[in-house]
Amino acid sequence: MIRLQNFLQEGSAALIVTDIGRLYFTGFKSSLGYLAVSRKKATLFLDGRYYLAANMSVKACEVALISDISSQLNKFFKAEKVEKILTEKDITLTEFSYISKMLKSFSVEASDEMLELVDGLRAVKSEWEIECIKKAQSIAEKALDKTLPLIKEGVTEKEVAAFLEYQMSIPHLCGIVQDKSAIYSCSCQQDNFSCYCRFFMVR
Repeated sequence: MIRLQNFLQEGSAALIVTDIGRLYFTGFKSSLGYLAVSRKKATLFLDGRYYLAANMSVKACEVALISDISSQLNKFFKAEKVEKILTEKDITLTEFSYISKMLKSFSVEASDEMLELVDGLRAVKSEWEIECIKKAQSIAEKALDKTLPLIKEGVTEKEVAAFLEYQMSIPHLCGIVQDKSAIYSCSCQQDNFSCYCRFFMVR
């Protein structure tokens, strides 16, 4: 996030709307959201499906619940005294038109420089990112080891895929317990979208 903020000129800001862009800069996966970044501040706007989980895990920026995204983004950029907003170049024309209309008080630009910056940042890994890759590889290995015994006659591909995905998610779950009726069950008082817990019935 700091490298992105350092890239921005005085009076300019960035709006990250692609799934992969939000994931890269915040470490949080979501199918919908807006990451608004100025030289001094960054806020991730998410809907109710993701807000609680992101609020607990995202450290790179503030997290805000979407109520009226047009009003919220305009308020953010006006408070930061922004004149020009840079978006990712690889968004669709429909997305760019929607953003431009929503932020008509500002100059919105799909920037080649922004695309090159994001691609460049993602290509050159920091020490922290390298450690994350190592950790992800270790998690995947352990998850696969636990999943292999499940692969047998009568078990569907979808069931295997769901179990594997769950095993890789375990390090990030809250309140997991085991009992006789389920492989894993959530014992926290949150809904599935908030805590990422999954429930798998034993066949």
